[in-house]
Amino acid sequence: MKLIKFTPEKADVPWSGEYRVAQVNPRIRMVNLHELELEDCSGSLKVLYLAPMDEFGQPCPPWEGSVVRVTVTLTQALHGGWYNRVDKLEQIDEYSTLQLLPHRLCPVPGLLYRLYEVVNREITNPALRRFLERVFADQKRTRAFVSKPASVDCHHVEPGGLLKHSLQIVHGLDMLTWGHQNGVSRQCLLVSALLHDLGKVARDVLGMLPFQAREHASLNKLLLEKELSLLKEEDLEAWLLLHYMFSAIEGITDGNRVPGVGLLLALDRFSAAEDASRRAFESLPRYRQIASLKPSNGGPSRSFYRPRSEALQLGERCAGAVM
Repeated sequence: MKLIKFTPEKADVPWSGEYRVAQVNPRIRMVNLHELELEDCSGSLKVLYLAPMDEFGQPCPPWEGSVVRVTVTLTQALHGGWYNRVDKLEQIDEYSTLQLLPHRLCPVPGLLYRLYEVVNREITNPALRRFLERVFADQKRTRAFVSKPASVDCHHVEPGGLLKHSLQIVHGLDMLTWGHQNGVSRQCLLVSALLHDLGKVARDVLGMLPFQAREHASLNKLLLEKELSLLKEEDLEAWLLLHYMFSAIEGITDGNRVPGVGLLLALDRFSAAEDASRRAFESLPRYRQIASLKPSNGGPSRSFYRPRSEALQLGERCAGAVM
């Protein structure tokens, strides 16, 4: 089964995949000919489908939002053009939620595919895979998580910044722990890294809350209460590890008891500081070595330094101005 990103472009070679139907547009020339837009986490593709007719002579195409398994062939039309022809289509009820997240949900291109790819490669524990599938099956929570910024005016402030920041930490942990046994501890570490800032979407999901924005870590387990309860029934060890790691992220337990948790917390700080530093310097002249960023939540200003070798020298700046 192929992701849309990897569908072949060679003519007359059938391929198959499972996709969500984003749009259904009837063609005027034939009553049962429809153009379908299929999508998954990696992109979208338009295909032509001859829908079967019901007993009243009406076409029966799939409905928008349904999930289908299709076989498609790139075919040459009589006028010489090329189109993707649906040879076989069946609607299905069981599928990967992560694989079929509509790519357009996230404003940052390619980010949902990166999410699916790392989960598909690294999370092999069946209970943890089901846990993540359930987490991302909640449309309201998922839409907020993949589209919101990580903060208002500190770091990763662009739409989609929350997921981008989270995946940076997952990627860092993946690289630094590569070669170690990919047991339940490492996989829980990657899952908790992915969801370490989930509490930032609590207001989008639950409405007004008696928590301030900076207390978002206290809301992670609250937002995952149903999924964690099911995980407890399927894998008690994974449930305990995730509870411990989320408590360490919240700051109420010592993260050093499980190797890697301290690394997660350090990577979180590094990712946030690196992006905040970039924002602080981006509007300043290149020769400036000190920059400050004042958060709107009333906290103290954050100051950042860059060495002279990374800043534009005064002589180079003047020469560039003359030119």
